[in-house]
This record gives sequence, structure tokens and C-alpha cells, in this order.
Amino acid sequence: MSETTEKTSGTPTGDPDMVNPAINQRIVSPWMFPLSGGWRMLSALGKLTFTILFILVLHTLDTAIFLVNLVWPSRSAEALVPGRYSPENPPPFSQRPLTWVLCCLESFLGDRLTPTWITYITHWEGIGHDGRWEHSFETPPQGEGATWSRCPCPAINAMANHGIIPRDGRHITPIQLAAAVHNTYNLSLTLSIQLLAAFYPFYLERGWFDIEDLGGQGVIQHDGSFLREDVNSPWAFPTVIGTQARPSQRLIERYFPASNTKDYTWQNHSAILAHRRADSRNHNGTFVLNPLQYVFSSGNSALIHEVVGGKMHELRPWIGANEYGWEMHIDGFQPKCKQGWGMSILQLQIWTAIIELGAGSLSGPRFPYKNDIDAYQGWNADQAKAGAEVN
Repeated sequence: MSETTEKTSGTPTGDPDMVNPAINQRIVSPWMFPLSGGWRMLSALGKLTFTILFILVLHTLDTAIFLVNLVWPSRSAEALVPGRYSPENPPPFSQRPLTWVLCCLESFLGDRLTPTWITYITHWEGIGHDGRWEHSFETPPQGEGATWSRCPCPAINAMANHGIIPRDGRHITPIQLAAAVHNTYNLSLTLSIQLLAAFYPFYLERGWFDIEDLGGQGVIQHDGSFLREDVNSPWAFPTVIGTQARPSQRLIERYFPASNTKDYTWQNHSAILAHRRADSRNHNGTFVLNPLQYVFSSGNSALIHEVVGGKMHELRPWIGANEYGWEMHIDGFQPKCKQGWGMSILQLQIWTAIIELGAGSLSGPRFPYKNDIDAYQGWNADQAKAGAEVN
């Protein structure tokens, strides 16, 4: 009777690995595949909808910031990089109204209820306030066992070298970086968040990244960079090919030489881009620069033009032309964009378009070089513009 009961009850007998055929049949039922596919489609549609809404909200807010900046008073020198603040000691409302509101919100909610992203915005150590940078700079350890992480972006490297973000450059969260960029360079929060879009695959799943992750070819680093050698360039070895962490002193001395004492303008940045792209294409057999990278490289130049400015005594140390070979802020450095709500996405887009149009398209035949190893071939460093080519 026991045997009959087991057979009719649908429970496995004997071998524990045996599975009831009816259960097996339900598991592999073809009706489940459309259902599973439908959930995946709904999930993808939900993510797409959220992304579109996020972009619309971000750019709507940014347009408002751009318009408000037209009439809002510019930041004073002591407010460009704020002093130390926290929810217990918020910044003045007149200087940073949004941060003041978030500080009050965190004080009301308390530590346990406050979202982490708010905490990153409401706590600031005041490094660089009033142009005081000298004592915060440290060079990354080198040699065997060195674990500090660096990347091709001079702005991020400088923040790590000054301790604004963790000095080892590891386990950085996106909002942590956005808040640091916002305070260090007086960029609007909308622009600071927008800049993270270029490398979102690195933090999309795990929620953090090491800044060396940005060194992958085609992410931040691209062919034709005027601060990093192409991966296939004969000069690439000193720049640490794996991460493109250190700037190329060869390119710095070509395009930003110490002998040039005049201030750089956007026209100089356009000329540098045009020459460097052609130079890279002519010497790099695997040269690739897609439309997005064109815009990205022009955007980098626009940020340098608007944030760092064109004075060589500030620009050269910031891009790594110093005794350490690493990016740094000299004592007294302050961002040149002084908008009351920070530099907006729209303002950056306008300057990006101006500089890119000034650089022009990369077309025409490859021009010949007499000596590929000549670092200054075809470039007048003292005038910061292209010179005559040597046949």
C-alpha cells in the first residue's frame, strides 16, 4: 500500500535526485518563455523610461541654472571653493542655497534616515578654500607595491592628489565625485552629474569605480589627446599604457611650453586640437576618433578654457608640468568660472561647439614628416599654432 501511495501521490521515491515528471514538465513548459521574455521587456522599458525622464529633468534644471546665472551675482573669490561646512555648520544661503537646503534637510532627518547621496553633498573639508592648496598635495607612491589609482583626466587626478577624493583613487562613488567636482571647480551640480555619463558602465552594477578604470581606450582616453600619447605611439611607454595615468611631458612641452608666456584663448585650443588630431592620424596606424570622441575632446578643451583659464603659471602645473610630473593646483589657484550657480551644461556645450568648429574637420591626405621622432614637427610652440610642415 505504501508503494501505491508513493506512486499516486506524485512524490519521488528511492533516489532523492529523482524528480516528479509532472513537475519537470511544468518547469520546461513553453508557456514560461513568453512570460519571462515579457518581464525582461518590461524591465528594459522601465529602465529606458527612467533614463529619458532623468535626462529631461536634468537638462530642464540645467537650462534654469543657465538662465539664472545670467542675472545672479557672480561668486566672490572666497566663495569659489567653499570653506569647510557640514549640516551642523552649513554654508551661507546666499553663496550655496541648494547645499544649505540639503544641510538643513539632513539635520532634520538625522544620519540614519539621510540618503548617502545627500551626505556627500553636505560634507566638505574646505580643501582649496580661498586658494590654499599647497599643504594638501601628495604625489602618488611609485614602484613595486604601489596601489594608488590614477587616470587620464587631469581634473580627477588633481583632486586625488590633493585629497579631495580618496588619495588612493579607489572605490569612488558617482555622487562622491560629482560633489567634489562641484565644489572644486565651481561646476553646477547638473554639469557635475552629466560628466559622469561618460563612464557609467564602470559603476552601473557595483555602484563605485577605481579611477584607473577610466584609462580604457575609448572611454576618457582617446586617440589624438594633447596630454596623453596614443597607445600605439612610439612615445607611449612613459605614460603607463595600461591606465594612461601620467601626462606626456613631450606633448605638454609641445603644446604648452614654458617659453610661451601669453595667455591661451579658445582659438589656441582649437589650433591645438586640429594639429594634434592630424599628427596622431599620421603617426598612428590604428587611429580612431569617432564623432562622440570629437565632441568629448572639444569638451575637455572647453573645460580647461573656462575652469583653469589660459595663464601658463596655473595651467602648466595643473596638467602635470612640474617637478613631480603629476597634476596639481598651485597655491592661489581658483576656478575661473564664477557663475553664482556654477558652470552649466549649456554653457559648456556652447564653448564645446565654438572650439570644435574652430578646430575644423580632420580631412585631406596624410601629410609627410621628415622625421617622425621630431616632437615639434609642424608646430610653432611659442605661438601656440600650427607652423609650416617639413617635406
